[in-house]
Amino acid sequence: MDIYVLGIASRTNKNKVRKDATSGFEFAFVLMTLALLCAPVLAQENTTDYWMNEACEFSRNGSFEEAVLAYDRALGIDPKNGTAWVEKAFCLYVLGKEIGAKEAYEKVITLADEGLKQDPTDAKTWQNKAIALSKTRRTDGAEATFNMALVTLDAVLQNDSSDMDLLFLKGRALFKLARYGDAIVVYDQIIETSPNVEPYITATNAWMAKGDALLASGRNKETLNACNKAIELGPHLGSAWQGRGEAQRKLGQVYNATMSLYVAERLGY
Repeated sequence: MDIYVLGIASRTNKNKVRKDATSGFEFAFVLMTLALLCAPVLAQENTTDYWMNEACEFSRNGSFEEAVLAYDRALGIDPKNGTAWVEKAFCLYVLGKEIGAKEAYEKVITLADEGLKQDPTDAKTWQNKAIALSKTRRTDGAEATFNMALVTLDAVLQNDSSDMDLLFLKGRALFKLARYGDAIVVYDQIIETSPNVEPYITATNAWMAKGDALLASGRNKETLNACNKAIELGPHLGSAWQGRGEAQRKLGQVYNATMSLYVAERLGY
């Protein structure tokens, strides 16, 4: 292993997490969402924004127990914050706390149903509900709800086709519906139009998401290229190293795959 890889691999994650806690795409997407949520904001302490920002920073660093506590602080201020419930549920699931995660996902569904009665065009709420249904194994309901999320997303994107947050949501919905080719088109759009300024968070996330869609499509060489690009832009992202390792393994590059997966594990993936 070269010095560069050794330097990255020397980092350790703060919490032991379940290796089977979630799929590669789910983990990568949540980290992408966190990266977008954690954009620098001026938030006073003891506000929802402050604790959401603290929580997603903890999650990105692999400190999921601390993230749960921070999400609890956010929910203490805004108990109907669907995004906080979704992200808290994810952290609990990664930590192996399945009962708590299921309860949190059920709360997401309840809040979503209440919110959609007031505003049935809220794409984010449809997406939150779909995620919760999927994670609680209500497959048919999840598929129908992801389709509703797509309908509302397309309606909003007609007025602003450059909204990166909405495009990521659309890409995820397409992926969850196994429409991988369409998802790749969306991620290419994000890559082409994302701001070309450091730290390249949007482009990095899009390359990772594209890699997952390519991997699910069996396009392993293209997956490897996408993961390499994500690592070039964000070498600290364990999900990109994991994707690279999976692609290398499918391509028969056993040694390289072992090294990539090792780095992913040391980065907390």
